[in-house]
Amino acid sequence: MESPPKSESPAFVRLPKLNGWKLEDAKARFSEVVRLAREQAPQLITVRGEDAVVILSVHEFAKVLPLLEQPSLHALLSQSPHSFSSKSPLAPW
Repeated sequence: MESPPKSESPAFVRLPKLNGWKLEDAKARFSEVVRLAREQAPQLITVRGEDAVVILSVHEFAKVLPLLEQPSLHALLSQSPHSFSSKSPLAPW
């Protein structure tokens, strides 16, 4: 699977302060990266100075997974029986 083009990557997402690793260092000390992810907090891996991936424990992943499965607000509104077009009496404008 290819990574998304930089224009599509969520550069606007503000990650909490995570322990950052250059890819080369993470590869060389992978056991330590995994241990820290399990015992302390998710570990951020950078590639060429840009945030690339986060390694997190199964426990943290289990907390995030339900959020990924929730429909977006757009999807919910798209399924609404009400039309919010400018001709609709429900339109606020």
